[in-house]
Amino acid sequence: MGTANRNPGQVVALLCDSANVSEGAALVRGAANDSVKLPGAANSRETFVGIAYQAGATSANKAISVIVNGIFPGTASGAITRGDKVVIAATTGTVSAEALTTPPDAVRVGVALESVADGERVAILIGVQPAGRGAVVPFVASGAINAKTIVVAAGVSKAKAPAGADPTKGVLGVALNTVADGETVYVVTHGVALVTDSGAGVTFADHIAIAGASGLGKTAAPSTGVNDMVAGVALANASASADITVLVNPYVLQG
Repeated sequence: MGTANRNPGQVVALLCDSANVSEGAALVRGAANDSVKLPGAANSRETFVGIAYQAGATSANKAISVIVNGIFPGTASGAITRGDKVVIAATTGTVSAEALTTPPDAVRVGVALESVADGERVAILIGVQPAGRGAVVPFVASGAINAKTIVVAAGVSKAKAPAGADPTKGVLGVALNTVADGETVYVVTHGVALVTDSGAGVTFADHIAIAGASGLGKTAAPSTGVNDMVAGVALANASASADITVLVNPYVLQG
């Protein structure tokens, strides 16, 4: 699609904190009142405002017109199929199709009305869509925590890296972001998340346990009569030190 379907709804003039915004970029809430900006990361959980109606200025803090509803084309990052929910793909405001491993709290900015290839414009029915699966809970980090690791309870509304391998209680889920002590860590408590493998690799349907204080994942193998609280089940094979796709649902496994 060269131009894609366009039927914009309400257009609002706002200040833009970002420079060099492309027409069709997905924009999120800015730092000040009545402002927008480009997203900070792929799969952003920031508040989605709308799509840029035209290219922005070459400097920040200039006015930009933003389409907040209706139909307008974004730019596809990867192939998108008609009917896909789309999420923010990059800090440039491109969009991609929701995938199995898309975090539950990533903002779904709308629904694709066309099937397109990577780099093409794609007509989007603008409007935040429910994820429809999983749960993400914010906790205060007690100590540093790395993304894609399994975390445990550290007190009321607090999470931390595990003290060691194979805890018998307290597993909360999988951290989505890397944080320092006292910062907010977003944890997938139920749903699909990526966990970094500890180095041995795993097989589809393995129970995924904590390998050590790093919070990396491994195949659970408790001894007879021994309890091991695991994070969930692997949905695919994963090679050594790769990302494991885990259906997160912490439970106690007995050997």
